[in-house]
Amino acid sequence: MEMTNRTFRVIERMCPLGQDPHQCATDNGLIKVGDRLYEDVVLNREHEEKHQEAKFAAALATLRGVYNNDKSWTEDHAAGFGDLLIAAKKIDGAAAAIGKALQDGDNYDIREVLATALGALGGVDAVHTVREVIYGEDSALTRFGPHFLFGLAHHTHAPSDKFLKELMYWLRDTPSTYALHWDIANTIATVLRRDCERTVSTRNACEKGKRPILEKFVNDLTDCKDERCIRRSFEVLVNLPNQKAVSFASSHLCSSDPTIQLRAAQLIARAPARFYSSELTYALIRVFRNTCPSPSSTAASMAALNAILKSIPESQTAGTLILRTESLDSPQDHELWNYVYDAVAVSRLFEVAKDSFWSTLRSFRVFRPNYSQRSLKADSNAFGADIADTKKIAYD
Repeated sequence: MEMTNRTFRVIERMCPLGQDPHQCATDNGLIKVGDRLYEDVVLNREHEEKHQEAKFAAALATLRGVYNNDKSWTEDHAAGFGDLLIAAKKIDGAAAAIGKALQDGDNYDIREVLATALGALGGVDAVHTVREVIYGEDSALTRFGPHFLFGLAHHTHAPSDKFLKELMYWLRDTPSTYALHWDIANTIATVLRRDCERTVSTRNACEKGKRPILEKFVNDLTDCKDERCIRRSFEVLVNLPNQKAVSFASSHLCSSDPTIQLRAAQLIARAPARFYSSELTYALIRVFRNTCPSPSSTAASMAALNAILKSIPESQTAGTLILRTESLDSPQDHELWNYVYDAVAVSRLFEVAKDSFWSTLRSFRVFRPNYSQRSLKADSNAFGADIADTKKIAYD
């Protein structure tokens, strides 16, 4: 190693060795002498707080002016909402400040926006504020609750366990006979799903049952004693299609209640195919073939088919079971089979493996196409799947 710079600078010592740093700085005029250490810093912080509060008030006034001039949603409204949210996050007690603004009569026209902004803040303080301001006793602001829950479900911060527990307490304190109970549950499901999808680590933790709050939420939600509770639970779990939700849905695939059967099949169709098992595939086939003890509607059969198609080609048995149901004669349910052929054709457009699988399967003599496929009088199609996967095609 070669040393290229041997400069050695010596400066005069400003303070005696061992002197207190604060005393040294004071003696040399580096900080102001006061009753407290760092007095200037404290004063500057107080000034900054007042400055941010003034910016929040200005953003609130600007948003109020935009809504007074134009009731329809424009870019100015979006910019005003963003500026308000940014200003609110920089002040202490942001949730309380927005809660106070909600109660101010001058903000009558923007109360929906303020409720959404309060939810978008997220955190424990926001939940406490909404329970006091919007859902408190004799509150006239209850109708703005859904706007808060919408903002809360889509707030951008990673949810803390304390925040999730506060939502769970709110859910527990609200009777299940109230619509609010299920609105809160839907919000929790959305927050948990977005948190599980945040990173690979969080996704693995959720799938392997290592998120206690997630496990408790699903267990409480599926602990139903009547069909009404089961139906409402499916409405929530469709937002959180994890392994436990799929197991719960599979146990109700052959339910005597057509609504429960349809929602169970729809939930499974939204879940990742890695949660499927061979037992679940056969249960879906029973719904598709209408061989459950209770009749299956065409809509339930279509939903079951969507789930089955997701498992192909990993589950090759599923494809043969679908084609074994095909009839050489005209099928009884033309709408269902028109949807089957269209859904299969759409699924082949997006994955080479699926296209290869169906080509191979149709090449066998027993599964060759027949005239009945072209003689159906029906309007059902898979345009929904086509539209849903357009974005995937564009960015793949």
